[in-house]
Amino acid sequence: MTANGILKNYFYNVIYQILVIIIPLITTPYISRVLGVENVGIYSYVSTVSTYFITISQLGLNLYSRRQISYIRGDRKNTSNTFMQLMLIRFTAFGIGMILYLLLILKNRRYTVYYQIFIMYILAGAIDITWFFQAFEEFKIITLRNCFIKIINVISIFIFVRAQNDLWKYMIIFCLGELVSQAVMWTGIKKKIDFKGFEKDGIFDHFRGAVIMFLPQIITTVYTLADKLILGILSTETQVGLYSQSEKIVKLSLALIGSMGTVAMPQIANCFANGEEYQIRETLSKNLRFVFFLAFPIIFGLYGIADSFTICFFGPGYEAVSYLMVIISPIILLIGLSDLYGMQYLVPTGHMREYTMAAAAGAAANVILNLILVGKYAAVGVSIATVASELVVAGIMRYYAGKYITLRVEKILRYPIIAVFLGIIVKVIDIKNNDNVYMTAAEIMIGASLYIIALWFFRDELVMEFIRMIKARISGRKRERR
Repeated sequence: MTANGILKNYFYNVIYQILVIIIPLITTPYISRVLGVENVGIYSYVSTVSTYFITISQLGLNLYSRRQISYIRGDRKNTSNTFMQLMLIRFTAFGIGMILYLLLILKNRRYTVYYQIFIMYILAGAIDITWFFQAFEEFKIITLRNCFIKIINVISIFIFVRAQNDLWKYMIIFCLGELVSQAVMWTGIKKKIDFKGFEKDGIFDHFRGAVIMFLPQIITTVYTLADKLILGILSTETQVGLYSQSEKIVKLSLALIGSMGTVAMPQIANCFANGEEYQIRETLSKNLRFVFFLAFPIIFGLYGIADSFTICFFGPGYEAVSYLMVIISPIILLIGLSDLYGMQYLVPTGHMREYTMAAAAGAAANVILNLILVGKYAAVGVSIATVASELVVAGIMRYYAGKYITLRVEKILRYPIIAVFLGIIVKVIDIKNNDNVYMTAAEIMIGASLYIIALWFFRDELVMEFIRMIKARISGRKRERR
């Protein structure tokens, strides 16, 4: 796939990620008022329990399957055989998961009806083949499907969820939307595979590979939850709330950088399978530059708007979130780098041992530092521990993958320099901002615009390539009209 193709897929993925961020901002205030605190709590509890069953049943299959299909997507016969083998493992795992889930329903009489509704959600997880289309780099169809279902869900919520006893309707809208969304994807799969049976040899190898890939996911999940758990035990609920809100905002920003990893991984896996080492190096070097291009303005942009944004978004009582966001913000760069070295290189090229070691080291560092810092520094201590643990992960992955991914310093130096100056400018404007939401939005637009203009002035390669892509798109449409 060309650089333009990767960029196009990236923007498709970003569009969906932005929608994922915006929709809760639209629906949460409405749902909170209509259903009430207790019903929202019930929904959160039941959906969390159901999500655990899906996560365990997946066994790392989504990531593993995407990589394996990426390796062989040019061979229809092999792709068909591998797809059938992977789906057999998936259906078996979800079948066991469903039995355990039904036993939970029988044992827990309290929310029986709600758990029954969420059976649709688990079935949606079982038939999920999004990974297959990601392996073929067909992100347009995934984005269009997801956006359409999300919009229908939002409309349905405002039409059907009108009273406090409509919790079951809200659950059905969510679960049915997920099930339909996954079922629709099966309509296009016959174009790529043949349902003519499969070989039994190799099934156990796939199962073992998926479980190996599942280990770092479990480790990462554990240490991302450990910080809040330790903070809650050694400090107060207020400190947990302040840290959680600051972390939430910072990690929302990561969607823009994380989208590149989702898009690039299938292509790199395919290049690796075909021995295209030069193409891998070129793609990874460009993606490394892209991480710096995005991470620095977001980090210093958060520094600039932190005070006014916190008051506008969270309201009084959350003032501490502003400086916690600033402390945590370096993880935007660190997670971006670990995603590049890990998900875009170590995973596609089969270096799962190194990937798991990095995740385990980060988890150990996180727990140890939290135990040392939380008692004295509370949320600030957790924030420091989070940044330090992500630094450990990124550093170890850089050690294993850095020799393969290179980039000259002078090519990335302009990003932090420009970002620092713009961060200071935005901060000066922010000091004069009387916590006005429109002024805060204007600060973000001004900072982003000046950053792009400055890079255009210096003829930055990424910006110029993006401009060329837009020009080509516009000229192509003009030719179509003629």
